[in-house]
Amino acid sequence: MSTEQLRLSNEESNRITRECLQTALVLLLKEKRLEEITITELVKRSGVSRTAFYRNYTTKEDILTEIQNSLFEHIKSSLNSPYYIQNPRQWLVDYFTLATEKAELLTPLIQSNLKTLLPLEQSVLATLFPPSDNFSHYMLLALEGALSSIFRNWFLSGRKETPEEMADICIQILSTDPSI
Repeated sequence: MSTEQLRLSNEESNRITRECLQTALVLLLKEKRLEEITITELVKRSGVSRTAFYRNYTTKEDILTEIQNSLFEHIKSSLNSPYYIQNPRQWLVDYFTLATEKAELLTPLIQSNLKTLLPLEQSVLATLFPPSDNFSHYMLLALEGALSSIFRNWFLSGRKETPEEMADICIQILSTDPSI
């Protein structure tokens, strides 16, 4: 086996290990709070060794961070689409639809340590629309925080409104004159 093949094999093995640990953590979060989950319990549920856990992560929270960053990258890449730039309502519909489809994964994450679907140290909107001044910077942060809060409340209250209704609500809020 060549060095390149061995490297690819190790990368694939690590990817599978991370997926197993992520899945196990999400399943355990359905049963108990993050603070109550032990590494021993996590590796047993995932079917990987303790060494494999520490080869990929330092803490349980690192797993949540990786899941959160993956969601952030998905959101960011979708917002880069020219179609969505021209159709922000459709992006919101698709965002709320995806959340409905991924409810089984998102519910324990939102109920546990994942306070938002966006990493706090990264701004999706500021990445896509770099602010030109302090006012623009804080306006983007406010909009992002508002969307995150709306999403979290909608999700935890049972997702009673359809994705289309939520998109319309968000568009209406975002287009409201802030001086009112």
